[in-house]
Amino acid sequence: MNSFYSLSIDKIEKNTAQSVVLTLGYEAKLAKKFSFRAGQYLTVRHHSEGEDLRRCYSICSIEGGPSLQIGIKKVEGGAFSSFANEKLKVGDRLEVMPPSGKFTLKSTSVARHVLAVAAGSGITPIISHIERILLEELNSNVTLIYANKTPSSIMFRERIEDLKNLYLKRFSVVHVLSSTPQDIELFSGRINADKLRGIVTSWGQNKSIDNVLLCGPEDMVHSLRDEFFELGVTHEKILYELFSTEKRKNMQPVKGKLTTLSEVAVTIILDGVTHKLEMNGGDTILSAALENSLDAPFSCQGGICSSCRCKIMEGSGEMEVNHALEDYEVQDGYALSCQLRPTTNKITITYDEGH
Repeated sequence: MNSFYSLSIDKIEKNTAQSVVLTLGYEAKLAKKFSFRAGQYLTVRHHSEGEDLRRCYSICSIEGGPSLQIGIKKVEGGAFSSFANEKLKVGDRLEVMPPSGKFTLKSTSVARHVLAVAAGSGITPIISHIERILLEELNSNVTLIYANKTPSSIMFRERIEDLKNLYLKRFSVVHVLSSTPQDIELFSGRINADKLRGIVTSWGQNKSIDNVLLCGPEDMVHSLRDEFFELGVTHEKILYELFSTEKRKNMQPVKGKLTTLSEVAVTIILDGVTHKLEMNGGDTILSAALENSLDAPFSCQGGICSSCRCKIMEGSGEMEVNHALEDYEVQDGYALSCQLRPTTNKITITYDEGH
């Protein structure tokens, strides 16, 4: 199982009025552990007022480059994002897990057109993808459709403009602003399925789409993904990452069944140690682990990031939400413990095979 490592804050750059880019430093012996692919994220932990704050932030530096950077946009009421934007100083340290995540795109020597759509801080993994493609795939083109409220809220604005100037014939950008009227009506308002279709079909972007990268709020991503299906882009060509998820209350598990178990005997294998405990059948495996003071891995607790990935060794369970695991992984017994509720009176899970 991945562990946390203490990394230094080597640099803090104010990116917009509400966002910062942190450059993280680590010892040379950790270089292999913290090598990453474009699109991956870091799980960051900070203890504040007795609370264990864990958040996932996508890496925004270029794959194979000399730095490890994450972009953090301040969210209203966000404990960690506020801390990062207002209180972190150069020289401070954060506990960080090695890179993880499957929002990655294989490199190719074949020319292709990659269409990326991002909203707000959803640009953080996308910018890393764009730079890698433009630098390494010399015959490939990239189009970015980027949704924000106002010009001043655009993260990496200068960096995007520099890429446009450097790759004039291979990189094009469409800014869609919800709170700032633009000369072209199609580029004003919120990005939705109709607006996406209009941009793709009528604004010079009707060239073939070989791959799609989507990153933003859950509703937007799902809506645009379905629209790409309608436009003829097949499932395997679409990669998406959800940057936020609504708190789900009283939702049915994925398969539509509700557990009726009152007590469950749970065995949890963590870092080679076996822990036996009793839990309420309506609770999740992760909540039971944390209530029993186990240092189980987790971050988003929304079924998105896969930090809490585990494997069911005995018994069975069902996930309420799953945005991180492929069907074949679920069939092999893997699950997200933050969403996993037992459906048998006994269940054994291990975190040691989940990472």
